[in-house]
Amino acid sequence: MTPDPRYHSRWTSASTIVLYLAGAKLLFHLLTAGRYGIFRDELYYLACSEHLAFGYVDQPPLIALIAWVSRHVLGTSLLGLRLLPALAGAALVWLTGRFTRELGGGRFAQALAALAAFAVPIFLVFHHWLTMNAFEPLFWLAAAWCVARAINTGDAKYWLWFGALVGLGMENKYTIIFFAFGIAIGLLLTSNRRFLKNKWIWLGAVLALLIFLPNLFWLVKHDFPFLQLMQNIRESGRDVARGPIAFVADQAMITNPILAPLWVAGLLWLFFGKEGRRYRIFGWAYIVMLVMFIVLKGKNYYLGPAYSLLFAAGAIAFERITTRQWQTAGAVSEITLGSLPLPAATATAEFASTETAGVSPAMRATREKLFPYVRGSYVALIILSSAALAPLSSPLLSPEAYIRYQKALGLELGKSENQPTGPLPQFFADEFGWEDMTREVAKVYYALPADERARTAIFANSYGQAGAIDFFGPKYGLPKAISNHQNYWYWGPRDYSGATVIVLGSDGKGDREHFQTVDVVGHTFHPYSRRDEHFPILLCRGLNQDLHTLWPSIKKWN
Repeated sequence: MTPDPRYHSRWTSASTIVLYLAGAKLLFHLLTAGRYGIFRDELYYLACSEHLAFGYVDQPPLIALIAWVSRHVLGTSLLGLRLLPALAGAALVWLTGRFTRELGGGRFAQALAALAAFAVPIFLVFHHWLTMNAFEPLFWLAAAWCVARAINTGDAKYWLWFGALVGLGMENKYTIIFFAFGIAIGLLLTSNRRFLKNKWIWLGAVLALLIFLPNLFWLVKHDFPFLQLMQNIRESGRDVARGPIAFVADQAMITNPILAPLWVAGLLWLFFGKEGRRYRIFGWAYIVMLVMFIVLKGKNYYLGPAYSLLFAAGAIAFERITTRQWQTAGAVSEITLGSLPLPAATATAEFASTETAGVSPAMRATREKLFPYVRGSYVALIILSSAALAPLSSPLLSPEAYIRYQKALGLELGKSENQPTGPLPQFFADEFGWEDMTREVAKVYYALPADERARTAIFANSYGQAGAIDFFGPKYGLPKAISNHQNYWYWGPRDYSGATVIVLGSDGKGDREHFQTVDVVGHTFHPYSRRDEHFPILLCRGLNQDLHTLWPSIKKWN
């Protein structure tokens, strides 16, 4: 008896294909983990991991704890540091497939959404480093899955899990509050407002608050330094402020222009699709966040974690459009319904039986020939365009080759900060020059007499410079750095008086007001680092007041 091609073996099932893609995502990031160097923010989070607390000036505490685990369990090699982000990326691909299934997607939709989550440029950037951004999309999508499960099963207890995930997400990065707010507005604007009468959704809100409470207490105790930081950033104009049209255009660029129609279709499906309207809450959440980030001048990638949701919705819409609608409802159920949640399966069967009526045999034959090519062509376009764009968001090429490739392509991911980056974009430039700088500082440090060296502080004007000294310094016999930047300011000047200070990241003008002598004794330079990391190394002697007295007045949060 000839096997029915409508059935798939376990090796070609939807779940297995999604796992293939998740494994490919993991392998991709592990193979590129050691390219270039350590990232500026990774240096800072490793420094924070040596000062574990319930909060920091510029982030919640979870990333420091993750960095602590990574340092002590996996080591500080680039592969060790970046294993957890790579695993988070693979988990995101897998969960995108599961979320698509929960929304009613069949085999093709699950695979297409997972492929999009793998290939989208902004996720390739996120999952290359040990940063908050690597884990944020996973929190958003897992919380969204809980919402979808609550809708499909009617079990309000899923809102308790939603609250737990939002609470944990707040300990990772504060921007998840925008997602939670968007979901709340979506509840009010859809029939899902019925959940507001159930105790579990309110217990979920309480649980989220309880999980976030330690960081909230820290923020209150320290007079909300994060809000002070955000105000300073706005006043300085550090971040690129986009108008509405430019912000939306950036979304298409950071998600790949070929994938943009997929998430746009997903948004339309959520609002206007016969099946999608059931999950319109996610469409409203996206619209609310989009408007808020535009109004508040948020960075263009802040909306990035939402795209797995829209890829799922868009993949289902595409699958429905290209479904062989001439099949009977029974045939469709044999192909797809067995892997779908009951509400979605019922809707799909109704869809198929409705669309079958009135279709001529000739039209059915035409569709049968056309739709596989449509699907295959779009998947091929995604793969080809993603392969073409991947070198712009992942360290696949040498810096020299990257510069040539980027110029030939004439494209770049939207810039989020006004920084003098040099020949490479900021996210790559921030991986170069740190050990070179540390080596130059060591030359200055060991040129000092032994008795003076013992009381010499290494003062950095940015957390990246300070983090580099702390990370690479032990290799060159250097003490830990001190800095007035971000959370380093809280860690203070330790036992240094300011008698002798090696200063990094300054042009010397301000230092001459505070020291008796200021001498240029070295210089930092790397052809691919950010231009603001090219600076003289200053040897300053004779601070005009004790460093502990001066410290409160030199705080720099920006």
